[in-house]
Amino acid sequence: MERDDLIEAEGEIIECFPKSLWTVKLENGHRLLGHVDPKMLFEANQFLPGARVKVQLRVFDLSVGRIVAHLRDGRVPAVAT
Repeated sequence: MERDDLIEAEGEIIECFPKSLWTVKLENGHRLLGHVDPKMLFEANQFLPGARVKVQLRVFDLSVGRIVAHLRDGRVPAVAT
C-alpha cells in the first residue's frame, strides 16, 4: 500500500467496543469504525469516549480507519516509543 492511498483526519471517539474497536466521529461529521495501529497498542487503554485521535483512512473504504495518534491538549500527537 502506498502512502498516496491514505487520508489523515482528526476526530473524536464516540463509543468503545470489545476487541480494540472504536466508533470515531470526524470533524466533518462522518462516522467510522476505528481500530488501533499496532504501534499504539500500549496507549489503547486511554482511548475513552471524548478522546481526540488522528485516523488514517484508505481512499477505497472510508468506513474503516486506523487510529495512529492520540491527540493531547493543544493537538500535539502522543508518539508511542
